[in-house]
Amino acid sequence: MKTRILVTGANGYIGKHVLSALLTSRTTAELHAIRSPFGKLITETSENCNWHTVDLLDNAAVETILEIIRPTHIIHAAWVTTHGVYWDSDENYLWLEASVGLLDGFIRHGGHRFIQIGTCAEYDWSEGKAIEGITPEKPSTLYGRCKLAFHNVLLDRIKQGLVSAANGRVFFTYGPFENPARLVPSACRALLENKKIEFNCGSLWRDYMHVADLATSIVCLAGSTLNGAVNLGSGEPIRLSAMLEELGRISERPDLLVFREQPENGTNPPILIADTRRIRGVGWMPTIDLHDGLSATYRWWQSTRE
Repeated sequence: MKTRILVTGANGYIGKHVLSALLTSRTTAELHAIRSPFGKLITETSENCNWHTVDLLDNAAVETILEIIRPTHIIHAAWVTTHGVYWDSDENYLWLEASVGLLDGFIRHGGHRFIQIGTCAEYDWSEGKAIEGITPEKPSTLYGRCKLAFHNVLLDRIKQGLVSAANGRVFFTYGPFENPARLVPSACRALLENKKIEFNCGSLWRDYMHVADLATSIVCLAGSTLNGAVNLGSGEPIRLSAMLEELGRISERPDLLVFREQPENGTNPPILIADTRRIRGVGWMPTIDLHDGLSATYRWWQSTRE
């Protein structure tokens, strides 16, 4: 059977890089990509990828596209991601329902392997280090709870022998096309505009990696036989002040960065990192070091101003 890979949310921050990684991998699979805004099916075909514009919240439209493509693999990157909103948006319920419908339709049409782009927000962050199957799953946000609920649906379908599936739990990333209000983009933009910028998160330690490394880990996960939760992170903590100071050196304007004391906040533990033994066990390793990744990201933001 010919391998047909369908990527949802392919014009989003993560989906865009996943599709790029698939194209770079020279896979012989037939590639399909779903994007928004909503519209008619099959709006564009290129030599290497077939593009479709589909409302994934429309069950009938999803059924139609699954019947047309009959994908063997799905990488499901679509979800509500509006910055500052998605943590507690009621849209999470809609995406949970839609994702279950997508999964079950995929199974009905003969699908073999389903990869969900999950989140470290499915864990109890007070643990500090997240280990699959050991760290408690205790999300503090609606976003995390809905992602976890879908993870449990995946586990049920796996247990029934209906599908091979993994939930790639993404930790922290940076890179091109990230929302400009997030940490690294906001620092890049301020530095490029020669404006002072204050941070109160500098004392925190987090697991950050370049989004291109995340994309290759997702492609590796899709090609593996791993089932269930799989952490997708660097496995190496970095102090946020150190990461931002590196950006300051790259821009040659470290004087513009101001660090304030982090206020006590139960949702922001001092350290949060991924145990990455499962994904590394199938041959994946990050390849972009912090300096090179931040330099490339800074140059990308610089290019958007030219």
